Order: sequence, then C-alpha cells, then structure tokens
Amino acid sequence: MQAFYGLWGVLRQGTRFIQARLRGRSIEALARGMGVPVIPARSVNRAEYIERVRAMSLDVIVSVAAPEIFKAELLAVPRLGCINVHCGRLPAYRGMMPTFWQMLRGEPAATITVHAMVGKVDAGDVLATQAFPIEPHDSLDRVILGTKRQSARLLISVLRDLRAERAQPKPSI
Repeated sequence: MQAFYGLWGVLRQGTRFIQARLRGRSIEALARGMGVPVIPARSVNRAEYIERVRAMSLDVIVSVAAPEIFKAELLAVPRLGCINVHCGRLPAYRGMMPTFWQMLRGEPAATITVHAMVGKVDAGDVLATQAFPIEPHDSLDRVILGTKRQSARLLISVLRDLRAERAQPKPSI
C-alpha cells in the first residue's frame, strides 16, 4: 500500500477505514438501512446463491469491484443482464487498478465505463462512458474518489436508459 499510495496516502486510507469500522459503516449496513436485501455468499457462482437470486426475478445485477468473475449461469439470471462499472476506458484499461494505470501513462482523463458483463472480464458491450479530468499534479486518492462519485451518477443514468429501453450498447473495440 505504501508503494501505491505513499506514506500519507496509507495513513489517510487507514484512518478512513478505522473511522468507517468505528461508525459501523459498510456496504451491508447501508443496504440494510435502505431496505435492500443482503444475501451472504461464499461465492456468487454457487448454485444455492444463484437459485436465491433467480427467485427474486431481478431486472439487472450491478457489479462494482466484485471480488470474483460472474459465470454464465449467474450472468443469465437478470432479465436485462448484468452490468459492471469500471473506472477505465475499455478495452485499453481492462482488469485491475485502471485508475492507477491511466495516471501512470499520463492520460488527460480517467474514463468511467459502464458495460454489459459477459464471460470474459471487462469485454462486454459499452453502455456509457464519461471522462473524469486528471489534473497535472493530481493524487491517485482524489481521482479514485472522484471517479467513484461520478460512476454512481453515470450508473443511475444507464439504469434509467435500460428501464426506458433506450440504451444503445456499443462494442468495446
């Protein structure tokens, strides 16, 4: 972490983590507080998990920093498919740490991509993109936080387009 964020960045991230834990803040707590069902699972690809999700008759599954690759059976469950929010231009910045790689390579902006999920990682059709400017002496921390916030707004827009059947997927070539 120190090589990635530097000493001050590690201290800042560590402080945020400790504060979140002390306040009881987590994705699970937020979801429960909003009345969103939480289904614990050792793997989203296990048959029992897929059956519980299938019983919910979902329109869409949204993946944000999922710790595992969705297999075909799970990808086929929601009516409108599974979509992923990725903070990199596809296919150039597929995979892990796209914000870091965009900054390291001197990109003028980090590209946020919302795309359909398929069997191959970060390879589905692009539903929307948006640029987040990278300033000359920017920190990785600021760009990651900024792209995450902007990603949420872009995701809401894509979900509205999917619901209204006006989404226009484009190949991620």
